[in-house]
Amino acid sequence: MKKKPTVSILMSTYNGSMYIEKQIESIKNQNFPFIQVSIIDDHSTDDTVNKVRGFIEKNDLTNWHLQVNSKNMGWRHNFFELLYSAKTDYVFFADQDDIWNTNKVSRMVQVGESISQLNVLVSDYVFFGDNKDHRLKKISEVNYENDIFLVSQNIRNLQIGRDGCAFMIKGSFVSQIHDIAHKIPVDSFGLSQSHDLACWLSAVLNNSLFHLKDNLIAHRMHQNSAWSEENSRIDNRLSNYNKKLLVYYQYILDYVKDQQQDTVFRKQLAEKIRDINVEMSLINQHSKIRLFLSVFQFSSMRRYLGTLSRVLKSHQMF
Repeated sequence: MKKKPTVSILMSTYNGSMYIEKQIESIKNQNFPFIQVSIIDDHSTDDTVNKVRGFIEKNDLTNWHLQVNSKNMGWRHNFFELLYSAKTDYVFFADQDDIWNTNKVSRMVQVGESISQLNVLVSDYVFFGDNKDHRLKKISEVNYENDIFLVSQNIRNLQIGRDGCAFMIKGSFVSQIHDIAHKIPVDSFGLSQSHDLACWLSAVLNNSLFHLKDNLIAHRMHQNSAWSEENSRIDNRLSNYNKKLLVYYQYILDYVKDQQQDTVFRKQLAEKIRDINVEMSLINQHSKIRLFLSVFQFSSMRRYLGTLSRVLKSHQMF
């Protein structure tokens, strides 16, 4: 008889007292056995730790572990620490304020066990809370079977398509994620690499990222989340964004070269980098004539037209 796979659920908490109880209750109610839960609290100043510790003791959850940081380390640090310490067959990330369907773990593990190519699986979710009208990002993908899709290895998918709460990672793939996190240390906004983007990128670059079109989480959106606060401080001016995007893509291209992947994707990424360099030059020159004559410098008409629109808007020429 085949041994049942083991699962770790990893959570970083910080001042989550308002919503934490419903989330950890939904995790406890998962219909899959053999689950370990590891939580790092990032030096909360509210009642989060007491609520989590009380919940663990009340329900005699001997397979749940709570670590409390002596100072705030940041959610990126905490999730990476948890990920690198995980020793189970599958690993899940959990936000502190969502609510999981009871079959989230069992459904995703079922898919993971059925596809040998799979290293990372993401699901869908429904939004609720302050921004419940939010929409899921469209993922470039091909159908694998029924409601399961293989995420394509292309430029578009170098941007993360699902939040970390929707991820399941095979434990055997964690070392590859560790490698990516060190060799591609920033995201396209110039921020430090995050656990979920590192997992997404690792699987895309290894052609082993799958998407399950099933809403398995109620994903809370609110203005006080760690990512919302961080996102509000990002400088989105075109010239600055292009500089950060260029650095991000160059890290990825260098990684692909190191892996000696001489693929169509590598060629497309190199072309994208050249196109961004041309666009940055056009932004700095402020020349209408130069802008319209640059059409032959781009790898495609679509890229040129996209640049034309962005640069004209940036310069407010019309």
